[in-house]
Amino acid sequence: MSEDDDERPARPSWRLSPHCFYCSAQLVKAEGGADRRHNVRTRDHINPRARGGPDAAYNLVAACLLCNTLKETTQPMVYWRFALDHVAPYRHDLGRLRAHLLHVRGRRMARVVERFMVDRPASLDAAE
Repeated sequence: MSEDDDERPARPSWRLSPHCFYCSAQLVKAEGGADRRHNVRTRDHINPRARGGPDAAYNLVAACLLCNTLKETTQPMVYWRFALDHVAPYRHDLGRLRAHLLHVRGRRMARVVERFMVDRPASLDAAE
């Protein structure tokens, strides 16, 4: 453990948070290893490990599976603003969220939402 780890303020465990750090969705516990519900609690690195973020408690938050998947390696404040503006208003209707993301962000993000939809539409890949 480095000296920097000791100087960071303690953050409550990501396992205890009832809401997504980014979109404030109510989180649920996963039921089995392959639970793909969009509001399943996951661990997210605020500063992505792919960008040098540490795997330390102060860098971990609870995030819904949808936000964790959409965020990828985006910087935290950039995705947080995006989640509030574009994900949170539509998160209870994945069809509308998919259509909205297709309009504002393109096919890549809309395809991510397709993975969480129960009644999956024809894939955007099939439309090409």
